[in-house]
Amino acid sequence: MLNLGFTNTYQLLVALYAGKWFITLFGFYLPDRIGRRPMVIVGAVCMGACMYTMAAVAAATNNEPTGSLGSLTLASIFIWVFTFSPTWGALPWTIAAEIGSQRLRAKTLATAAWGDTIVFCVLFVPEFEGRTLEELDLLYDAGIPARNFATYDITKLKSAPMPASGGKAGSLFEDDANGKKERLEA
Repeated sequence: MLNLGFTNTYQLLVALYAGKWFITLFGFYLPDRIGRRPMVIVGAVCMGACMYTMAAVAAATNNEPTGSLGSLTLASIFIWVFTFSPTWGALPWTIAAEIGSQRLRAKTLATAAWGDTIVFCVLFVPEFEGRTLEELDLLYDAGIPARNFATYDITKLKSAPMPASGGKAGSLFEDDANGKKERLEA
């Protein structure tokens, strides 16, 4: 919050978490009054809007929003947390527990929880063991899927000619005058 131009971070965090605690109580009452599905849909839309707002502000200010844009980012953080707490914070567990039949309810919930975790890890969590940061950057820049990081032969990338168009956004490498990749110094 200091990066947003606010110096009273303690008071802001107390307000955020006190508000989160209070708004979470609505998560016990509203699902039976409004319905679970509308709550998760509205929650997803609101949280997505907050994320897009924060991304737009970050892109427009080079990740250094201050003044009114800092306040907009802080408001987006508060709205995101207050939306998440009664909707996506607890409702997916409630929905998953209620979807299965009585006989299969525990197995359904366990499978959903572990299945999502396993799929996420298999598809999106790369194996970094034995790789240098430079090698990881080459793998990301080459678009190698995360599940293939451990077995991919990095020598193919090291020996391949680099494009003369320059490094990708966020790359640690940049073309020098001769079109070769050089590591950027921090």
